[in-house]
Amino acid sequence: MIPDYQTLMLPILKLATDGAVHKASDVVSNLGKQFQLSEEELATLLPSGNQRIFTNRIGWAVTYLKKAGLLESAGRAVFQITSTGRALLSTNPQFINNALLSQYESFVAFRKPQDVPAVGSHLSTAREDNALDTPESRIAQAQSELEQQLQDQIVEQLQGVSWQFFEVLVLKLLTAMGYGGGRESASQLLGRTRDGGVDGLVNEDVLGLDTIYVQAKKWKDPVGSPALRDFVGALASKNARKGVFLTASSFTAEAKDFIRGVNGYSIVLIDGQEMARRMIEYNVGVQQAGSLILKRIDRDFFDENAQ
Repeated sequence: MIPDYQTLMLPILKLATDGAVHKASDVVSNLGKQFQLSEEELATLLPSGNQRIFTNRIGWAVTYLKKAGLLESAGRAVFQITSTGRALLSTNPQFINNALLSQYESFVAFRKPQDVPAVGSHLSTAREDNALDTPESRIAQAQSELEQQLQDQIVEQLQGVSWQFFEVLVLKLLTAMGYGGGRESASQLLGRTRDGGVDGLVNEDVLGLDTIYVQAKKWKDPVGSPALRDFVGALASKNARKGVFLTASSFTAEAKDFIRGVNGYSIVLIDGQEMARRMIEYNVGVQQAGSLILKRIDRDFFDENAQ
């Protein structure tokens, strides 16, 4: 029998205690043997047919452990244990499930407070977690978690690509968002020419009445105020007033304060999570995996007086 994703949490965390970086594919192989799954069970697909059930459940277990801060990403599709994860294992837990993870604020924020059971009810299952929710609420919650997982996966990918690819991707995203009328010819990559500290530009509208200058930093560390000061200086040298600064990481509080204090310029900051959200919204680097159609009763149809 294929174990549910909560049953997989403790074995995954124990597997990571060696401190090494683990690939998801290695975990599938290791735990498949540990749970003595047959080839048929390992090959069983989700109803959508686009992923194996066991692989999918391991992926969700890893995601939940990351959201609780017990695991952390160490690159694309790899993870390692954190000090918080080691601290939990030192208590010798008999199992790890959503109820146990609800003691961590980051996990509560991820799942939404109303969907997380009380910390003490450690024996609750995924079905019990949602027992008081309506079906519509459970679907909305599931969609929210799927989108957050996808955002995290996109950010991991962004931090793993080359800086050249990242700069091209940034302009593709802005074009997909409608800048330049959605025409790729309305954008231009400047990074390779080292044009005054600006990586690219895109027309604000289809007529090209104004230009937005773009800075793209594929950094893993947060972007600080010095980089933004340089960007403002680059805009000033071009007599420009509009810019977008995108990064695969995040911005420091000082960087955000600096931008808020700059007068005469309109500059938008987009961090890795926001960039991932926009990529999902405008279908850049993602593809549809399936669809769900919900139907409701047509009460007018059954209204005999209206016939």
